[in-house]
Amino acid sequence: MAIPSRMIPSITSMMLLNQQIYTINASTGTQSKGKFDKVALWKNQTWAFNYVTTGESFTNIGNLGRTVMIWENSSLSSNQITHQVEVLINSTRG
Repeated sequence: MAIPSRMIPSITSMMLLNQQIYTINASTGTQSKGKFDKVALWKNQTWAFNYVTTGESFTNIGNLGRTVMIWENSSLSSNQITHQVEVLINSTRG
């Protein structure tokens, strides 16, 4: 189950991308790459969402401060996904 757009809170000027390969370049020179169901962009912040189902894998990429936030999970109901995504965005947006 990919994450439907309706599960991402609407923020004015937020861009929402589907099925993205996202590469993160850390200041340490390390690079991480993963496939995400949704990537949300707002101002200088990025949220990447990966709901793992059968045959898929976790990216195991960590957050990069408050600039890039990664959410990965599995075995949740639609309501649980919506709640967790809303809490993540609302608590880190700024």
